[in-house]
This record gives sequence, C-alpha cells and structure tokens, in this order.
Amino acid sequence: MRYKSASIGFMVSLALVGCASATSGCAGWGGVTDEIDDFTKVRVVQSGKGFVYCTANEALLCSPGFYLSFKWAGGEDVIATVTYSDYVSIEQLEWNVDGEILQSISVGTSTELDGQVLSTGRSVTVVRESTQRFAIPRAMARRLLEAKSTLVRVRLANSVVSKAGDFLRPTVSGQPSASEILREVLKRADGGA
Repeated sequence: MRYKSASIGFMVSLALVGCASATSGCAGWGGVTDEIDDFTKVRVVQSGKGFVYCTANEALLCSPGFYLSFKWAGGEDVIATVTYSDYVSIEQLEWNVDGEILQSISVGTSTELDGQVLSTGRSVTVVRESTQRFAIPRAMARRLLEAKSTLVRVRLANSVVSKAGDFLRPTVSGQPSASEILREVLKRADGGA
C-alpha cells in the first residue's frame, strides 16, 4: 500500500508539471490555443487562466483572489478576462506600468457569475467565481510586458477592497503566470508559433 501511494503521488506530480508551461496547460490553467473559427474564418488565439502574485504578500499567489486569461480574435485588442474567486461585481482592471496608471476598457455590461459544486466523495466544495472582460490594445499589452515594473489591480464596485498583484513576477511552483501567457498570446497573434 505504501508503494501505491508513492506511485500515485509521483504520477500526480508528473501531471502537474506537464500542465505548467504557458503553451500546454490543462484543466483551464495555462495553455494557449491557436485556431481558425469555423463560422467567421478569423484566427483566434486564446489562453487558459494564469496566476498573479499578490503584492500584499510576496510568497502568495492571489488565491483566493483573481486570475487572468487572454483572447485575441484578429484586430487590435486583446481581451483579458478577470476571474475573481467569489461572487463580486468587478468594476475595473488597472495597471501600474513603471509608475504610470493605465485602465483597461470594460467589454460587456456586467460581471458574470458562475458557481459549481465539486464532490470528492467525503467532502463537498462550492466554487464561486465572477468574471469580467476588458480590452487591452496590443501596443499597451506589449508595454505591460516590456516595463521594469507592472502591477495589476482588480477594483470591485461599491467596495474599498481590491486585489493587486505583481504581473511580471514568474511563479516559483511551476504554475503558468499571467504575463507568460500574455507573452505567448501576443507572439502567436504576431504570427509566431
């Protein structure tokens, strides 16, 4: 029995390592796909969720908190989707790029709410998420990645609470960072593979 547990742990570790890169994530995390939409015939590059480190505590991912994913479907803008780990109304996505404050433009009129119950036999977990989409011009997205310092903040409506994170900091535990994923989306949008 002892060997079986060790084998299962080893296999889970291998699976997690395989999901960790910005180009090949799994289960909604990381990964970037590049496809042609069957209906519109437009090239679509999109990603799974990427982690952001909280600025309040250098050792913690913003979890529970927020994650970012990105989509480009032709045109000049990349759409950033903020996924917040609770039912909230997301008002703004703000960036501090080398000391200059920039705001992304909201796409859509309201925050979408999603909930699901996950059962693992003995325990039940309720997952609550809110999402809101924001447009980021590609030139601004490049600036976010080329800066010496880029912080990102999600501001909630009717609240003094907000979550801020270090956008450029790579993760140390192998999870894909939001900046790595955005870099890959832009590379593919610009014609690279």
